[in-house]
Amino acid sequence: MRRMLMQFALLLAPAIACGAPLTQQQAVEWYAADASAVLASIQPLSQPSVSAADDTLARQVTDAISGIIASGAADVDVVARDGRIILRGQAASQQVENQLLDTANAVYGVKEVKSEIKLSAS
Repeated sequence: MRRMLMQFALLLAPAIACGAPLTQQQAVEWYAADASAVLASIQPLSQPSVSAADDTLARQVTDAISGIIASGAADVDVVARDGRIILRGQAASQQVENQLLDTANAVYGVKEVKSEIKLSAS
């Protein structure tokens, strides 16, 4: 009984909205179109996108520290957000970490550098 009432209500809603009775197929198409419109209006949840300026800044910092990385003294990833740099990875020593931070800070456009670098076990 409850199922029949639900089916009747589902067929009745489009009829009320359209002003005329609909067949079951028409009701299904009406609901599908309505659902598609609702789904299209929903924005997916996502991480904030990285701006082109941040992407460029991250590449510039990566280029600046590439010599340190190439020497094998560090393995670091660079993330930029609003001009702030995060260095993540490992460094062979505190001296290497300081060199990475100083080099990143020297890049034009960098506002701040945060270290998430772990020192490698010797």
